[in-house]
Amino acid sequence: MSSLGIIRDALTLMLGSHRDITVVGRAECGESAIELTKQLRPDVVVSCYGVVDPGDIQHLTNMTADTNRVRVVMLVSSADDLRGQHALLVSGVYALLDTSATGTDLISSICSVTTMGDSMVTFMPQTMINQLGIADHDSVLSPRQQEVLLQVAKGLSNRQISSRLGLTEGTVKRHLANIYAKLQVRSRTEAIRKALTDNLIHTHEIASTGE
Repeated sequence: MSSLGIIRDALTLMLGSHRDITVVGRAECGESAIELTKQLRPDVVVSCYGVVDPGDIQHLTNMTADTNRVRVVMLVSSADDLRGQHALLVSGVYALLDTSATGTDLISSICSVTTMGDSMVTFMPQTMINQLGIADHDSVLSPRQQEVLLQVAKGLSNRQISSRLGLTEGTVKRHLANIYAKLQVRSRTEAIRKALTDNLIHTHEIASTGE
């Protein structure tokens, strides 16, 4: 049995024994994870970094963004590629959990992502969080997140942004939560100030009607 198989079995046993968690399926790769998610519509999908290809992660989070139900929890380690971890955040993963965390941390993160709306959950050493901040913001924010951020700077509400960009309000909230996490801010005002300071958006873009 591969080490990943052992991890999968251990996670299944641990999570299945928790009174508030029901394990509804297991997948061996990204493709089967996507198919199972489509069929079973679980509240949470738990995976390890490197098991699911970046393209499959984006496919999975795009699909779950439409349902506003399924949240992805990803196990990562300090040895994993930092750029790849940035890509996870950009793709819409709801929680990053360092492999040095405990089983209690994993259960807490799973419970948190189902009750905390669109907030991101992280369980990792501070040094690892600091390393995640080394990339330029331009490489952290996806084009869609930058677009949402610009609409926020224009003073639009979540409902107005969803109408203008053709997104659900839940998806707009998810993008904002990820933007706040990446920019390390807590409000729309702070996000706008940070974006202007770091040249993520410019005053002429805000002034433009875009029509």
